[in-house]
Amino acid sequence: MTVGMSWVVVESACAEVRRLDVAPSTAQPHSFATTAAELQTDRPSASVPAIAPPASAVPLTTASTPPVINVEHLAPAAIDFETEGDLLDGTADPGVAPPASLTPNFDAADFDPPEPLKPTERPDTVPFQVEDYIPEPTGQSLTEISAEVATPPDDFIQWRATAWGGFMTNNDLEESLTFQGIEVEDSSLFGAGISRTLAGGNTVKIEGELLLLKHSGRQNHWEGTAALALRWEWSPSLSIALIEGVSYATLLPEIEDDNNTDESQFLNYLALEIEYLHTPKWGIAGRIHHRSGAYRQFGDAIGGSNAYLFGLRHRF
Repeated sequence: MTVGMSWVVVESACAEVRRLDVAPSTAQPHSFATTAAELQTDRPSASVPAIAPPASAVPLTTASTPPVINVEHLAPAAIDFETEGDLLDGTADPGVAPPASLTPNFDAADFDPPEPLKPTERPDTVPFQVEDYIPEPTGQSLTEISAEVATPPDDFIQWRATAWGGFMTNNDLEESLTFQGIEVEDSSLFGAGISRTLAGGNTVKIEGELLLLKHSGRQNHWEGTAALALRWEWSPSLSIALIEGVSYATLLPEIEDDNNTDESQFLNYLALEIEYLHTPKWGIAGRIHHRSGAYRQFGDAIGGSNAYLFGLRHRF
């Protein structure tokens, strides 16, 4: 029993082994190549090479029955489009180093700080026409414009305080205005006055004024005046004013008694003034000071008296 089983094993082990020689197929091998354009339409076909199976991948079949493989049924594997870092640096060949300009050197010794920016120079002349600064007219009515001129703003209202000093003359009003044949009397006067802008625009103003003067020398009395002034501004520093009001003297002026008939302590007051401002706050003023009966409108007085006054003025 044992001998029989051994023979069977030996017979099986000594089976004939023959070499299988397969003749190469004369048929054209099927191409496994596929282009990148078929796999990814947004890349050119030349960017990815065709993939062909190696010669060893030909299936071992008999020449009589060659395999038939339909490429359309194959599921191509995903292609990795990884881009080399050198390509990103601008070098197509991985073996070629990128240009030196693409690899900055941050060595502190070779680093030069940038120069500071210079301020922009502006031309001396304004590159605009004068007409560009003229505001466009608006549809404001003439009534509203007149109201704005007649009613000044709060900061436009000004006070004027003046310290006066001067002398009397023995001339009438016409001679005093034209400075002809001036005769100076031995009588002086000094005092102070204050005025305030009541209304007006930028050129013409109406002011109220109070004045107190002390006469000395040939006349020795006090004089007080209350008047309204119409001032015309020629420029921001020069103006003239016409002042009209009343004047009261505590005693009958002696100079008026010599030149008048029916003299009176209460007479008409008239003055003509010129003002010059050295600064917006300080200036000087000159005035012709005149008292008269205004053609017998005050106690039938005829004639009057005249004086030249000079003042130091402060505006606030």
